[in-house]
Amino acid sequence: MKSIDLKFKNQFLYSYLFILGMVTFSCSNDDDAAAVDPSPELVILAAKDVNGTEIVSIKSESETIPLEMLPDNNVSAMTVDNGIVYTSGYYKNNNEWNGVFWQGTAAQRLTDTGNRVYTVDIAIDKGDIYIAGREIVPGTSNLAKVWKNGVLKDLETPSFALSIPNAIAIKGGESYTCGYIRPTLGGSSRAVIWKDQMLMELPGNPNAVSADARAIVVAGEDHYVAGYESDQSSSIGKIWRNDQLLYSIRIPEASLVLESIDVYEGDVYTIGRTLSTDGSGVRTLQYFKNNVSVAVLAQSATSANAIKIKVIDGDVYCLGIYRDAQDNLVSTIWKNGVEQEFPYLDSQELIYGFDFYR
Repeated sequence: MKSIDLKFKNQFLYSYLFILGMVTFSCSNDDDAAAVDPSPELVILAAKDVNGTEIVSIKSESETIPLEMLPDNNVSAMTVDNGIVYTSGYYKNNNEWNGVFWQGTAAQRLTDTGNRVYTVDIAIDKGDIYIAGREIVPGTSNLAKVWKNGVLKDLETPSFALSIPNAIAIKGGESYTCGYIRPTLGGSSRAVIWKDQMLMELPGNPNAVSADARAIVVAGEDHYVAGYESDQSSSIGKIWRNDQLLYSIRIPEASLVLESIDVYEGDVYTIGRTLSTDGSGVRTLQYFKNNVSVAVLAQSATSANAIKIKVIDGDVYCLGIYRDAQDNLVSTIWKNGVEQEFPYLDSQELIYGFDFYR
């Protein structure tokens, strides 16, 4: 009996030590995961007019940092990479508009082309900085451009056509820029994507009056584009995946333009603006999951613009700017359809962008 008891005790001891080791290992892994993936902190790009000058700041619960100001500067987009906020914009240089971006708070001027330049979006990939914009070249109208680390790239544009970029994302080390092209001598605009510098038209109705690719996002090996296509009576929201049509979204008695897109766990989230086609002029901001409207975020009799949608840890954040019943310009971030309050924002500041520190 003693030998049996001793064997039992040894087996129990080995089992206990094994379980203890596994628990310790698991806790260690949990601690490592927590250190690598902390809770996200919302960071906001806010601006207000002070005596005719736009003062722009990066704001969160923990800090307020003003951007370096340039003559008549305007901001167009923002993103966060490795805890650093990057912002694109443009400013007056010798009485002409020129491109600029801010890394943190410091302004980095893009090379002056001698022509008018507007930037529209910014993306970061492995330390490389990509900026999408357009240049107004005398005699050729608007031409789509991309800057990589300050070096200008011309995007393919057919002869006698204008090209307008709207957004940029990076996939496999190449820039993917979306927008539209239109013949300068008249004709319908077409939704397009540029892979690096090569132009490709997105599939759609060849008889459409107009079409535009307004936003792009990369999720894993796939890229998704959101925009719209118009016929004679209304506009239909469009979502493409890997250059093939994924969803068409039609709103009864309203035109829909999708303005921003994100993907989370295989589902596609978009935010758009609608305009009633019944003559009332009512405008709304709505967000969608795949091809279904989730919530009407705001309604306006005069103007409503959808700016951005982003899904993080399952929560859906939307940004829009609209005019309320008193005709005041209001910018709001909604979380899961609920309007958020930010005590650290000045009452005169408008929100032009957001992202997250991680």
